[in-house]
Amino acid sequence: MMIPKRFAILRPYLASLIFSPFARPPLKEVIAWLRQARCEKRALKFIESRQTAGDFIELQLKGFHDVFYYPSAGNWLELCAFINEILNEKHWHNYTSGPTPILPSDVVVDCGAAEGLFTFLATPIAKKVFAIEPMSIWQPGLIKMFSEKSNVELILTAVSHSRNELYMSDFGGSSKVASEGKNLIQATTIDDLFFAKGIPISFLKADIEGFEFQMLLGAVKTIKAYRPKIAMAVYHVENYVPQIVSFLRSLHCDYRIKTKGIAPNGNPILLQAF
Repeated sequence: MMIPKRFAILRPYLASLIFSPFARPPLKEVIAWLRQARCEKRALKFIESRQTAGDFIELQLKGFHDVFYYPSAGNWLELCAFINEILNEKHWHNYTSGPTPILPSDVVVDCGAAEGLFTFLATPIAKKVFAIEPMSIWQPGLIKMFSEKSNVELILTAVSHSRNELYMSDFGGSSKVASEGKNLIQATTIDDLFFAKGIPISFLKADIEGFEFQMLLGAVKTIKAYRPKIAMAVYHVENYVPQIVSFLRSLHCDYRIKTKGIAPNGNPILLQAF
């Protein structure tokens, strides 16, 4: 019998009992993680209806008035994973649980909007949402869902430490910056997008496949000026979490930091600064 992938966290969790540079998750959370149902079964709890129409899978999600559109050429199980991460408040990857909720007064930046589910969640709540996504596979769905939303602005580029060009791999929700490839993407900085324009952001979400620290390097002025809540994925092997914590506290010494979960590489799943 094949061992579920989620059991890969056992080795780093046991190692964390000897030494860990950050707070390890409570044992009861680890047990709950290991005992959870399969990904698709968990996602179906949030779905009222599903149908395929042309280029999109149309989902009616529980608690939402609008239809969510996902590329029909996309991976269904990957979408199920997204739904669990974004909508399940107990999931270690959930951005809005605990100290970083979305508030009606928030100006939200969604770095790595991808399929758009976090923006979809934020749009009915937040004052303004900026959805940043460079990959062409996701852009038609984002345009279909949000182009007529008065409080959503789509930014179809990448974010980095400087204005430059980046190659990106094309692996759906796992697309990432690469040394070469067919996808040459224009990149800018959070500071150019927001600080330079006097836009006071209050919630910065990021999941950009190990490029999170480079994004933060291009957001120094914005973070210093506006001190946004931050919820970002840090499970990628490229992320050195103590460095990120130190960097954020160098910008605001009063930032409180919380990490959630543990990944197979030993990193936390999510970091929240508030």
